Order: sequence, then structure tokens, then C-alpha cells
Amino acid sequence: MPFTREERISGVKETRTSGASPLDICVLVNDDYYTTREDLYYLEATFGPYAANRRAQGSYMTDADAGGSKETYWASARCPDDRDRASFVIRPQTATTNNPGFAKAALIAFAKRAAQQHGCTDLQLPR
Repeated sequence: MPFTREERISGVKETRTSGASPLDICVLVNDDYYTTREDLYYLEATFGPYAANRRAQGSYMTDADAGGSKETYWASARCPDDRDRASFVIRPQTATTNNPGFAKAALIAFAKRAAQQHGCTDLQLPR
């Protein structure tokens, strides 16, 4: 992840993942995480039925395979044996985040890693 582009991030909290997990979560936190619980960014990768459900909710994603604005960005990929495209998203978690360049770069790094781990292809990234 491009941490040098966001100086407040000092740690990463993430779920254990495998090529078969339907949901991967990563939270980027600041130095005061344990005292203030301030999560700066939330990243999520969904696969299979989890991805289908995320698309059906459509809260931030459009019909486009990738996109975004401000600090909410999404990407998608085609994964083996899944009818629906996998979904990758980053959202800011606090009002103090204001770094869209970092948010996009972090999503791209996260999506590339998760897509590779799950054997996905045709990764579509925000421009």
C-alpha cells in the first residue's frame, strides 16, 4: 500500500484471507487507533454471492465495472467459477480524511493483491 502518501496511517487491520474466502476486509488506522478508534479508510473485497449482494445494494457503485469520486472508489474483476464480478471498494471512515489520490492508489494496490490471490482476471480499476 502507498502509505507514504498518507502520513496519518500507522497500521493495518485485516481479516485472514485465502483464495476461497468470499469477503476480505482491511482497515487503515492512525496512531491513536487503540485510544480513539479512528479508522481512516475501510477496504473491502467481495466474491461470489457476496459480490452479487454488494452490487444489488448499489449504494456507491454504478453499473460501471470501476469508478468513484472524492474518496470512495470501486473496482471489479472476473473470478473463476463466479457468475458475478468480484467487487473491491475503499471508503473513508472519518471526516478528517481528505486525500483522494491516496484512496485511489490504496484501492488499486488492495484490488490487485486480492484479485491475484483469488485467481481473478480482467481487473477493472478506476481512472
